[in-house]
Amino acid sequence: MEGLKNRKLYKLMWTPGEGSMLFDIVSELEQPFNSQIYDNTNKFIDLQSWRNEYAKFYKEWLEFDDDSIYNLNSNFFSDTLKKLSELNSYLKEMSVYLWFDIDRTWIDQFIWEKCPISGKHLLNLGTEFPEINRLVSPDYPLILPSYESV
Repeated sequence: MEGLKNRKLYKLMWTPGEGSMLFDIVSELEQPFNSQIYDNTNKFIDLQSWRNEYAKFYKEWLEFDDDSIYNLNSNFFSDTLKKLSELNSYLKEMSVYLWFDIDRTWIDQFIWEKCPISGKHLLNLGTEFPEINRLVSPDYPLILPSYESV
């Protein structure tokens, strides 16, 4: 975990109405499209295609209650995590994580303890990170919320 604290950390996520897909995980600030982190990430993931594909998952969830958007074992998410791992190996001073959470419509009090893929205990980055970006998987480039005060 010490290695993570010595790197600038970003998250990849898409939300409706947001222009950006890359956010600083400490400040939550959108990263500009002309930033170094966008350039580097686009070397591994076509972010425009990724956004379009994720938006399809979101639309299916919103309109048809299709919960595929929560399946980290799907080809889309497996490929995303593989490419983020490759990106993070390439980067020297930065890391990018895929932000993920459950559908809190049904389980709003859920607290993450284990990686949803490996089942290993998550690493807590500490209180200097906002709760929404506090837990990381020890095996995958995943970042999850830690709502400890719930």
